[in-house]
Amino acid sequence: MDVSLCLVLVQLIVAWSSGSGFRVEQPKYVEAVENESVTLTCTFTHPEISSLRDIDIRWRVRIHYKTDIFRYLDNYTHKVFSDRIKFVGSPLGDNTGSIRLDGVRELDSNMYFCSVVILGEEYTGPGTVLSVQALTGSREFLVKQLGYQEAAENGSVILPCSFTYPDTYTPRDIHITWRVGGFHGIQIFDSSRNSALGEYRGRIEFLGSALRDKTGSIRLHRLKGNDSNFYVCRVTILEDHRKPTEWQSISGTFLSVRAGSADPRGSPTLLYTLLGVCGLALCVGLVFGIWIIKRKRSGNIKKENHNPVPAVGGDKNVRQCQEDASGSPQNYDMPNIIAAEGESPEGIIYSVVQAKGRPKAVRSVACSEEKCLYVDVKFRAETQ
Repeated sequence: MDVSLCLVLVQLIVAWSSGSGFRVEQPKYVEAVENESVTLTCTFTHPEISSLRDIDIRWRVRIHYKTDIFRYLDNYTHKVFSDRIKFVGSPLGDNTGSIRLDGVRELDSNMYFCSVVILGEEYTGPGTVLSVQALTGSREFLVKQLGYQEAAENGSVILPCSFTYPDTYTPRDIHITWRVGGFHGIQIFDSSRNSALGEYRGRIEFLGSALRDKTGSIRLHRLKGNDSNFYVCRVTILEDHRKPTEWQSISGTFLSVRAGSADPRGSPTLLYTLLGVCGLALCVGLVFGIWIIKRKRSGNIKKENHNPVPAVGGDKNVRQCQEDASGSPQNYDMPNIIAAEGESPEGIIYSVVQAKGRPKAVRSVACSEEKCLYVDVKFRAETQ
């Protein structure tokens, strides 16, 4: 790994683990009335990047559409929102990517996600639930639900539902069903059988009184993290002389199930912080190790260049030197040797042989009348 790249990584880890990394923030819930305008706020923070020139902002919804409804750099707006979305953010100015939605409709009730794209990396916010209330008297059939609710994991929560219908109706019975996942979601409860389906079996308690109070509320028990979703109440009126009449809320109630004491904004947890610190230590150790290795190599080269070792040369009248000044044979242990050849000013021919691993080079000295030569090189590999 290149040292400069590692240093950049260290900087990013430091910024992230200290809480000053990338974060996209949105309000959890916004309520509006039909035909009004509403602003969906999006703010973000990111590490300082000197080369930053463009920031793209994209908006998506949770249900109904499978693609972006707005892209800032492309100046793109989905046909359903044509001429109704206005960009009111300033990505490079104050780190905002907000939009204004004009002439809202009840069908606009949804969960809107703001995504920020920087240098090819996309970061998405937690989402904002938009609940658009129909104008009073705009229609005779109406189902009322809270747009947003929060509850703790392993606990329980009541999802209220109330409704109205014309006085001309005289129902003999009213059935309440609940769906999860939006308008066309999966049915999970039917009041006519007072039973829940699938993974909700045994966890839904019906609290409504459809004929008497025009309510269809339920309580959901033993909440799980994956219970976070849209829950829609549907009402069916049964009469003797008419076909069944059904109506329901558009998006229903979005239930957000939070885990324990986790920060709902998604700030770094202790585990992520520890991972960041470990990554920082790893990079610092790598940089230090590379520096040590380079220092050792540089020191070995300098030492060997100052100590050339003579080798066998071309004098035919070579005789072995029996003793040095102390009367004992001369042996040299060289732990690291680098290949080099040349002739010194004094006429000594030398050759240096690089030994890989950790061998010991043992050399016996032999001398001619004019030159001192190494005639024997032995290697003994060290074993662990």
